[in-house]
Amino acid sequence: MAPLLSAIPNLVFFQTIAAIIAERLKSWDVHPYLDAVSKQMEVKAEGYEESVNALKAKAAECYGM
Repeated sequence: MAPLLSAIPNLVFFQTIAAIIAERLKSWDVHPYLDAVSKQMEVKAEGYEESVNALKAKAAECYGM
């Protein structure tokens, strides 16, 4: 197997660990430029936040999260 291809499975593992740690530490920092753009224009579809909150509530109900 090519050395670069063998790194791909490891990447998924480390990204998952980084996401879990960031979630537990509440450290999902937003880049200042993205924050400035987000304040000037909508970057998500209308109703996005409500649908995400509904999915989180459903997950909590089903899985006790």
